[in-house]
Amino acid sequence: MPAELEDYLFDLRGYLVLHGALSPREVAELNAAVDDLFADQDSGELDIDADDSCAVKDRWYWNVVEAGEVYERLIDHRSWISHLHRYIGNEDKAVLEESIAMLRPTGGSSQLHSGAHKRRQYTQFRYHNGQFRCGQINIMIALNDWCSGDGVTMLIPGSHKSNIIHPAFSTTATDRGGSLNTVDLVGPQLLAQML
Repeated sequence: MPAELEDYLFDLRGYLVLHGALSPREVAELNAAVDDLFADQDSGELDIDADDSCAVKDRWYWNVVEAGEVYERLIDHRSWISHLHRYIGNEDKAVLEESIAMLRPTGGSSQLHSGAHKRRQYTQFRYHNGQFRCGQINIMIALNDWCSGDGVTMLIPGSHKSNIIHPAFSTTATDRGGSLNTVDLVGPQLLAQML
């Protein structure tokens, strides 16, 4: 079960970092499997979508759990299954909605997206009487080391449970705002006051 501090941090930030969740052997197996998946990209054998939201294209492979046993093992992996049950709030109702392998090249970026302001079921988050009810849990696995500018997924603490839309969304934007590389998350004056 998650530790008391993990519950606190999940409630505060909306995410946890599980260090060492996969063994070096598991990481090596997944890297090899992902390399094999995307090796056939040019042959047209794979269902790969490109994210058109930025100039540098991400490559996505949808329903990756159907691509083999190495991915299936991730569904109820011992490193996070108890966390899933704790934060979803009802282990009998957990549903695997998506499973995606993504390659993001250097220069790519996460886009500002989602939030509880839309009242979608999957962004609903509650904590009451010692129980969490989180509409969606994502497990993200970085298979390689990364540096600034490598296009890794970026997280804004609490953003998916925020009730107020971020100002970087245009008034007509429905799903995505600007790149998280350029979105102002804490104004300089506010930051100075906080320090």
